[in-house]
Amino acid sequence: MSRTVSTWDRLRIERAVWSLDGRLQDLPRKSRVEKRRELRANLIDATADVGAPEALRRVGSISRLRVSTSRASTATGRGGPIGPRWLPGSCWATSH
Repeated sequence: MSRTVSTWDRLRIERAVWSLDGRLQDLPRKSRVEKRRELRANLIDATADVGAPEALRRVGSISRLRVSTSRASTATGRGGPIGPRWLPGSCWATSH
């Protein structure tokens, strides 16, 4: 059964999408845009099937989604480092 996606549901989806985007600032812009589009499309499809509350519940924690997204991007060479970069920091600290 396919449901209509209401304005309120779209606002919920956008909140989740932009919440994830705010946590992906260490990734290149192009990669963040791709991830926003993918999450938005998946949530709209899921909302049409099961409703927005259930679709968002199935996504789970945005923080955990961010970690898995960043790791996947780093593993494929499209993302930046996760967390601090220790080598440049230690080189700078020992030179001063």
